[in-house]
Amino acid sequence: AASIWMATRLRVFGPDRAIRAIVIVAVLVRTAYSFANVIAGPLVGLELDAVAFHDEAVRFAGGGGISVGIVNGWVYSAFIGSLYRFTGGGLLLGQQMSVVAVVFAAASAIRIMRRLQVPRRSMLLALTVLLFLPAGIVNTSGTLREAFQQLFFLLTIEGSLRVLERPNVRNFVAVGATTLLGG
Repeated sequence: AASIWMATRLRVFGPDRAIRAIVIVAVLVRTAYSFANVIAGPLVGLELDAVAFHDEAVRFAGGGGISVGIVNGWVYSAFIGSLYRFTGGGLLLGQQMSVVAVVFAAASAIRIMRRLQVPRRSMLLALTVLLFLPAGIVNTSGTLREAFQQLFFLLTIEGSLRVLERPNVRNFVAVGATTLLGG
């Protein structure tokens, strides 16, 4: 629900109904896949790593600490585990956090394309490809890092464009931070 609300309220999506529709449908598809994963899962693409990240997050939420080095992506597991601990949430919450990251990634992609003055038709096509590749849908619907990696990658590009426009310390620090977080 929060992802759909964000898709309709973020100013970056503007009055363009086609952009909003693409993002809302992408959110609905991912949400349906994540609900199906909770009910009947793990589904294709959301086994192995997704289960390992979720199990590590649950362990962390329960006060078990984090297994640095055992699960690659321990920072992500600690982040999700902190959310689980704070909210009492579980698998669906972790999956929906990935969907929220996809909405922010779409917003960043749109800002990048507008900054580069990409024609509207090309922007709609690029956004559709970004949000509807089958592997992307699967990998950004579960408790995997890919949605956050995509978000931080796009934020790094957006920040780099800002550095080119205005090379100041704040923009350089932002690019460094998003690069490290996306790594």
